[in-house]
Amino acid sequence: MNTASVFIIALLAATVVDSVAVLRADDSSVDNEVNQVRAIEKMRLQALVDGKIDVAKHYHADDFQLISPGGMTFTRDEYLDAIGSGKLRYFDFEPVSAIKVRLHGNAAVIRYRSSMLMAWEGKKGHPFRCWHTDLYEKRDGQWQIVWSQVTGYWYADSDTAKPPDEPPESTPASVTPAPGASVTPENTTSRERLVIVSATEFRLQGKDLTAVAELEVQLKALAKRSPKLPLLVIGADQSHFGVAIMVVDACRKAGLTDIKIDGAPEH
Repeated sequence: MNTASVFIIALLAATVVDSVAVLRADDSSVDNEVNQVRAIEKMRLQALVDGKIDVAKHYHADDFQLISPGGMTFTRDEYLDAIGSGKLRYFDFEPVSAIKVRLHGNAAVIRYRSSMLMAWEGKKGHPFRCWHTDLYEKRDGQWQIVWSQVTGYWYADSDTAKPPDEPPESTPASVTPAPGASVTPENTTSRERLVIVSATEFRLQGKDLTAVAELEVQLKALAKRSPKLPLLVIGADQSHFGVAIMVVDACRKAGLTDIKIDGAPEH
């Protein structure tokens, strides 16, 4: 083998070694970014539970938007102000599955399941579980959440209720529909309408109800007459986020289980 051949072989070997090193460096960089996103999401949830708004604000983009299990939308300020004022309080909000991450440059999509327990305007609900699909973007060197889509798949009817076996992570669309979160299109015109007018005012079967206690009485009477009656909750916009959860809970306690939520306000 002549000197020229030896030189070429050595050059090719060096090129291969350099390429492998670059690939390993790229893999390490990707892993680092993925781990950062996972860690930030966990810290974000903890800040929300702890009510540390200054910390939470750091993790939310200015144009952040949340879509709740009931289809309601919140801006960053609406969401964090509700927590800061005590209107919305989380007692539990943590992942119950691995946080899957898809990284695309300065954008990352994450998906996982969580357990949640919250109160709205002092009214504490029961535990429930959700799927989360969130979009993060890296802005000025900092990962921040931009969009968050939450889909409820299990709602407890008591504080001691045990959640079902978790659905496979590979098939999120096949989860059991939760009350107020139907996953199949349907004609809602045939449903009995329960209208949320305000936090303490409701309309059911043409009757104006001015207290939660009145609503509970009417729901029990309705369930006794027609336990399988399909119900449509109207007017569950962002200002009635907690009220909608309370209404679903009251319907379940009364014995009504076929419930769908429409987030559009009633006109």
